[in-house]
Amino acid sequence: MVSNSKDMVRWAKALFEGKVIKQPYLDEMLKSVSKPTKGKDISGRAYGYGLGVSIVKTNYGTAFRHGGFFPGYNSMLAYFPDFKIAVVQSVVYQANIGIKPQSVRLTE
Repeated sequence: MVSNSKDMVRWAKALFEGKVIKQPYLDEMLKSVSKPTKGKDISGRAYGYGLGVSIVKTNYGTAFRHGGFFPGYNSMLAYFPDFKIAVVQSVVYQANIGIKPQSVRLTE
């Protein structure tokens, strides 16, 4: 898959705001299955790992995250449901020159 930060932000907002899959499937995807002992957010959702998404506690409330990497490339997507904001960080790097941030996109 080839994508950019803008596309990833659009995808995250559509997915987590219920425009891609029906709500019962989204609810199932966001159930934590690996670390329910980490506590719960105000909606009762357990922190941990759901189906392809990490559910984490941040200073800004709950975030749904997913990352990926390939040699020379790394990305992280986070969606904050309390604010309906998606954030994507993409980094392209070469081992001999260090990490070079390429873009960080925010949207509401």
